[in-house]
Amino acid sequence: MIIVMKGFLYGQTEYNMLNNSIHLSDYINQAKSFSFDFLSITDPNLYGNYKFYTQCQKQNIKPIIGLEYAYRTEDQNISHALLYAKNNNGYRNLLKISTRVKLEQLDDLDEIMQYDDLAIIFVFNNSFLERLLYSKEFKILDEFCQKIKMFKDYYIGVSYTNNLQKINLNKEMDEYAQKHGIRCLPIHQCKYLTNQDVIIYEALTAIAGHPIKISDYEDYSFEINPLEDERINEFVNSINLNLFNDKIELPTYPNTKGVTSKNYLQALCYKGLEKRGCLLANYQNRLKYELEVIDKMGYNDYFLIVWDFVKYAKQHNILVGPGRGSAAGSLVSYCLGITTIDPIKYNLLFERFLNPERISMPDIDIDFEYTKRDEVLKYCINKYGIKKVAPIITFGTLGSKQVIRDVGKCLNMDNKLVDFIAKKIDSKLSLYDNLEKVKQFLNTNELKKLYKISLKLEGLKRHTSIHAAGVVISKYDLDEIIPLSYHDNYYITGYSMEYLETIGLLKMDF
Repeated sequence: MIIVMKGFLYGQTEYNMLNNSIHLSDYINQAKSFSFDFLSITDPNLYGNYKFYTQCQKQNIKPIIGLEYAYRTEDQNISHALLYAKNNNGYRNLLKISTRVKLEQLDDLDEIMQYDDLAIIFVFNNSFLERLLYSKEFKILDEFCQKIKMFKDYYIGVSYTNNLQKINLNKEMDEYAQKHGIRCLPIHQCKYLTNQDVIIYEALTAIAGHPIKISDYEDYSFEINPLEDERINEFVNSINLNLFNDKIELPTYPNTKGVTSKNYLQALCYKGLEKRGCLLANYQNRLKYELEVIDKMGYNDYFLIVWDFVKYAKQHNILVGPGRGSAAGSLVSYCLGITTIDPIKYNLLFERFLNPERISMPDIDIDFEYTKRDEVLKYCINKYGIKKVAPIITFGTLGSKQVIRDVGKCLNMDNKLVDFIAKKIDSKLSLYDNLEKVKQFLNTNELKKLYKISLKLEGLKRHTSIHAAGVVISKYDLDEIIPLSYHDNYYITGYSMEYLETIGLLKMDF
């Protein structure tokens, strides 16, 4: 007997911002409780894939990484395809596709053909299927099916559901596809975790400004039982990802005038030591020691990169701070003019900054004049390449006070009443931690409903923003490694700070 794998191929999460009410961690935990063998993430961006991949592995669930891709049909309507990475090369191609989508350079299905190692599931909404099948407009469907046969690995997705009318519709589509030699796969899109949570999703769409009726989304719960189908096994087994294990090489400084980074850095430091008049033996010995540690840990280029953009700032009348934090303990930084603090004079320890016994990335915080910070960023982008330098993304979330007010608006509640509850909330605590303090005021069913919905929505991703200081500089184009977004003529990382450091990218603080 063949054991059919269980899981979802059209999974989405909070990273589909304001269009999905499932926290990513809850999504994976629910899959574990249902004994899923695999799970997918197919948000219209790839921002959540690192967290998804690593958490699935911890739970012994096979992670399937995909991208929901909206494309324009020949009659200028928008349709959707799910693009899945079959292997590591396919994953890199997904990153590139995602970047092009963010630049609005890609909305044509034909252009996807240039990317290898992808599996594609074409998704039809039910109203489209009804029009094609029930009105017998087979010509349009025939033309579409002929077109998709140009792809190497393609399927038509058939939504499984508890709705009898939709079951019959999908059955007809399945029969049609089989007759024309096209494989179908059962898919299920989740918008909320449990059937009771449909009201949570309804409130979320209202906050987003495009409210839906509950009845339209009655089949979008995680609780629907996956349709058992042997075709799922073949698809899932064809996907083999082994991500985030490769050591990422640090960027190199390009202008060492034909000598090694090690020797170039050494020459700059001894020149700086002489310029500062620090020629005593203790300075010489300390500098020699620091340079040996920096070389051993492979950070020669890091110091050259920082020296270069600090030098640029100072030469262009951009104010630069004197240095702070553990970097002030580095004589190398002092000799290069990165800091202006003599660490030996003030007995500052280099080991607090870099320690060969504790392997960690160096982290020099550089304070630039706020209004001219972008000039330094643009200098680095021009020097290293637009896809090699990127500010770091942050995610705004639905906060405790604001979500109370937003949900109150969705429920058409009295503003004064909602405002009264919001003012009782300590914004430093979660709504869960505030519950004991405020439950005495939740004295009507309406207020209890308000708080219950807000609890579920709190913390969901609401929008993207840019980190106040963090910038990544890479040896390779960043969309070989991570997803990117695009804003105001430069790229932004699709991963937030904690994941960038974990996978080994070099982070600077401007």
